[in-house]
Amino acid sequence: YDLNHLFMGSEGTLGIITELTVRLHPKPLKMVGAMAVFNNLHDAAAAVIQIHSHRPSTLARCEILNAVALKNVNLLFRKDFPETPTLFFEFQENEADGCTTVLHAK
Repeated sequence: YDLNHLFMGSEGTLGIITELTVRLHPKPLKMVGAMAVFNNLHDAAAAVIQIHSHRPSTLARCEILNAVALKNVNLLFRKDFPETPTLFFEFQENEADGCTTVLHAK
């Protein structure tokens, strides 16, 4: 983290941080990635809302790319992803029992 820019004052003034709250989270036991392809952005956004409402603690990251973005990803990284709205997920597992969340899409 860039702590130098945590506090910014105007030119010529001195600032002091008097209180700071830090939240620490344990490292997840397991991380799993997933990719989901959709026909349109509306359906992709609806899927994120549904997933987040069912298991918000397991969804670590979510990135949505439209067709133009995926075209550029394919060109830059020499990939062959479908050039249609796509979600990239990262799920975390924090439970020690080894259970993994499985998503079923229609």
